[in-house]
Amino acid sequence: MSLPGLKTLHKKPYPVIYPTRPELSQEGRTILITGGNSGIGFSIARSFVISKAKRVIVASRRHDSIQTAVSKLAKQAKDSGSPTAAEGRVCDVGDLNSTASLWQGLKDDGIHVDTLVLSAASLGKNKPLLEAGRDGVWDDFETNTRATIDFTTRFYGQESQGIETRKALISLSTCVTYMRHYATDRPSYGITKLAGTDYLQQLALEVSPKKMQISIFHPGIIFNELAAARGMDDTTYPWDDENLPGNFAVWAASPEAEFIHGRFVWAAWDVEELKTRIEDGVKKNPRFLMAGIEGLTASIDGI
Repeated sequence: MSLPGLKTLHKKPYPVIYPTRPELSQEGRTILITGGNSGIGFSIARSFVISKAKRVIVASRRHDSIQTAVSKLAKQAKDSGSPTAAEGRVCDVGDLNSTASLWQGLKDDGIHVDTLVLSAASLGKNKPLLEAGRDGVWDDFETNTRATIDFTTRFYGQESQGIETRKALISLSTCVTYMRHYATDRPSYGITKLAGTDYLQQLALEVSPKKMQISIFHPGIIFNELAAARGMDDTTYPWDDENLPGNFAVWAASPEAEFIHGRFVWAAWDVEELKTRIEDGVKKNPRFLMAGIEGLTASIDGI
């Protein structure tokens, strides 16, 4: 996970990314988080509440878990003195009819989304590709790739105007996009997440961060319900604090993170060191921290 030249790695939040920093305030902004009902998505929702967002909307397939999450977020807002209104919406990101209903409902309610967080994902079939079959693999593409395209297009194309013209899109990617050995039992996961990541990186070349800032990051190794269901506990791995990706997402939605527009980063990387490292890296390779094929240059005969 190390980035050459980067000396500081974090396993828990640190002052620069604290959502209580005035510079990271999300006051007046509406945040929509897919998969925001549990795990990393919920920790991100909680951090946006602490940053005083106007509204935090969590979207998930399960109505019961949404209601539980909304209640917890409302309590967080009260305890932290935040004006945030927490809401929940039912949506299956892999179902186009469901996503159309979500966005139409937001429009009908006069809600403009200023920041979109793509956290919902399919972890892939626990089978080799040929055993999973065409339809099994394609199911994962619908959730991890098509949903990214679908939500991004709807988000950018909103007719109403939010508090600012600048939109922020946060995508939770994974180190498995290039470290496939970490998920050899679920090969479709890395393939489909890479496709979604590559789409956003190409889009970042076409859209100015002044209009839609795109931040893509690996959240870390977080202990959650899925890990517990697989028999893991707090001693299985040196887990990262769940608030690290939560706080990082708020920072990534701020103008301070403009320098990572379209780049793949880790929530664990120190953002102050990262800025210098990216500036130096881009000078040598314009596609630094972007998807591609290792071992090949990005030019032909110097062009």
